[in-house]
Amino acid sequence: MSDSDNLIEMIERDPGRFDEHVGAFRTILESDETDTRRTATRLIGDVAEVDPEIGTRHPGLLELAFGDPDSVVRGLAVGIVAAITKTTPEIGADFVPQLSAVLTDEELTGSSQMDGIRALGKIDRETSTSVSEADEALATLLRDTNGHVRETVAINLDDTVKAAPRAFPAMLKAFVSVLDDSEPEVRLHAAETLTIVAHEDVEAIEDIDMVLTGLKELRSDQVLPTERVEKMINITEVGAGYAEK
Repeated sequence: MSDSDNLIEMIERDPGRFDEHVGAFRTILESDETDTRRTATRLIGDVAEVDPEIGTRHPGLLELAFGDPDSVVRGLAVGIVAAITKTTPEIGADFVPQLSAVLTDEELTGSSQMDGIRALGKIDRETSTSVSEADEALATLLRDTNGHVRETVAINLDDTVKAAPRAFPAMLKAFVSVLDDSEPEVRLHAAETLTIVAHEDVEAIEDIDMVLTGLKELRSDQVLPTERVEKMINITEVGAGYAEK
């Protein structure tokens, strides 16, 4: 067995010794051995699940993984931050820039993208850190060809946009563009988000008439409840100044 294999095997047996060997893990992540980098990154993820503060103590390791030339390693880095965020979102918040940069990577799996999206949503809900840096990336993912990815964005970030619409101009435009999405959950969350924003801060919306047109087209939707659609149209018309309360 190589020195790297011995090190990985030792940490698998005793994760508590990880900090003693951070330098060796850095050397592995800087090496040309793709399989070894993958194995080491998976192990860092295992350690992070029981010791999320690894993200605070050794952020450089995660930065190396995010910048790795191998998409599997980059995806594992997203997974590590997602795991950290589940229990300690304040630490996950330190990696918003890295998540924002990597999530639209075409080589990432949809699963990794969804892990990162959920992490951003949790960071926004449970910390004081803004995820507006991810606005463009999230807007791109809201138009992704993968319906599950689009749903994950719509479900996890709709409240984020409602709360601070002016910080998410790209997301607002994307929500308008997916009012006719093939996925009912995407259509619903887009419509509800735009309705709330129109009611509370209509000037944040670039083209309110386009929003109303999209909402009215939902009258023929075979899935969304008719009464709910009509209510959203009425609220939006009031917000736009086209109708009385």
